[in-house]
Amino acid sequence: GRNVVIRHPDKIVLGNNVTIDDNCLIDARGAGPEGLVLEDNVIINRNCMIQAKAGPILLGKRTSIGSNSVIVSLGGIHIGEAVLTAGGCYISAGAYHFEDTGQAVMDQGAYTKGPIRIGSKSWLGTCVVVLDGVSIAPGAVVGAGSVVAKDVPKNSIAVGVPARIVKQRSTLQDNISQSHADNT
Repeated sequence: GRNVVIRHPDKIVLGNNVTIDDNCLIDARGAGPEGLVLEDNVIINRNCMIQAKAGPILLGKRTSIGSNSVIVSLGGIHIGEAVLTAGGCYISAGAYHFEDTGQAVMDQGAYTKGPIRIGSKSWLGTCVVVLDGVSIAPGAVVGAGSVVAKDVPKNSIAVGVPARIVKQRSTLQDNISQSHADNT
């Protein structure tokens, strides 16, 4: 795309057919030896910022990051294969100390509760916020505007602020079996 900024390209690994749209920032400054990896067929849509401040970032095959989204890693971010994020998502692994009121927050240092992990085949709706140290298991769906502060189990649907589980997804086979049981 146009106006794409790539910082520390020696720490960035791009798979085949990666798309980085207009006005994106890809910064691998603090990615460490694991680097910032965009696997095959990853799409980074317009106006996204992906920054490895102090931890690696991996976006699995066929993952699509929606326009105007931000991914910032202090403790690492691992996004699995075929993950779909809508526009305006904010995935941030890390936070700042703020206990000392005599100092600016930015001068008190950062910390992390651990990496963010988003499992394969998940979907994050528009403007979802995923906080430090959270794991979203494979197949999960997080509703628009939700703030994910706790782990989300496999194939769960989570919504709200803070996000809470409201339903479990089922497979087509589960639905066929249930329909058969209802008809007998």
